[in-house]
Amino acid sequence: MHQVGDTVTMGDLEHTVHAVRYSAGDEITSPESGTEWLVLDVEVTNNSSNSQAISSLMMWALNDPENRSADVAMTGDERGNLDGELGPGRSMRGEIAYTVNPDHKLWELIFSPEVLGLGQAIYEIPAPAAAPKTPGSAQQTPGVPSVSGGSGGDKFTYDEAYAAWENGMPYFEAFCENYIPTTDGGVSQCEGIQTGTVDAVTGEYLGG
Repeated sequence: MHQVGDTVTMGDLEHTVHAVRYSAGDEITSPESGTEWLVLDVEVTNNSSNSQAISSLMMWALNDPENRSADVAMTGDERGNLDGELGPGRSMRGEIAYTVNPDHKLWELIFSPEVLGLGQAIYEIPAPAAAPKTPGSAQQTPGVPSVSGGSGGDKFTYDEAYAAWENGMPYFEAFCENYIPTTDGGVSQCEGIQTGTVDAVTGEYLGG
């Protein structure tokens, strides 16, 4: 089983899952009640001397803990896509979104370029460290702890970090300074903030 951040070679293709996040959608669309949109940042590189046809619907599937496949979602804020011709020596990077049950904390992403006869690469996908924020929800609420830079004292539990972030504390302060990430996805989010590819306040992927 592969993890977020792993690069897998399948014939002449290299496949990487860079990150995972939740999406709150945009000003027009949002997840239905009782669901979340899980978004995966994926990259494929073609190391062959021929073009390859890439299809997000045909090559990727997300299964929940009950082995049921998730429906593909259109969130309105995906960055890039994974459809079209991929030329020799070129890479394609984009995001695929799925509608998921927020009670689930682990999924399997299956990359299956079966048209090329290469088998499958299966990734373990943990839930992101925090759910998406909606516009205007980042206002400070009295009684929420304000911790400065993790300088001594006890670290937050996950629930404390989540509550602090929900009530206005920046993602980086809540989940990277005052809480120790326990999953590859959480570590990746914090590293992304340091490199400028993840927003330090919302925890959402910025690109780059």
